[in-house]
Amino acid sequence: MEEGKLIKNSVEVEIYVVKLGNIYMIFLPGEAFVEIGLEIKSFILSKGYRSIVISYCNNVPGYIPHSSCYYLKNNYEIEESYRFYGLSAPFSPKASEILINTVKNLVRKIESEEGRY
Repeated sequence: MEEGKLIKNSVEVEIYVVKLGNIYMIFLPGEAFVEIGLEIKSFILSKGYRSIVISYCNNVPGYIPHSSCYYLKNNYEIEESYRFYGLSAPFSPKASEILINTVKNLVRKIESEEGRY
């Protein structure tokens, strides 16, 4: 704020979902907590497919905690690390939900468009 810069209240990232045969490859930004990857893998497995979830793709806005981890105290990834990525505050507990729901919607879109080509 001292430099006259606006504080950003959101971070724009890209998420990619690629289906190769019976495997979905999920490319996530930043360092997504393992719980995020496990939730995505569980969703894809429930549809009868395998998956590979890869972090550090495209943009690295920092650690992306799962909403279940916000009760932890003295958690560096949530309480401190955002400063080193140029963010004005930690991610909202809803960030993981947004990320997971975006992946689910992309998987559903791929499934609905299969066979159209």
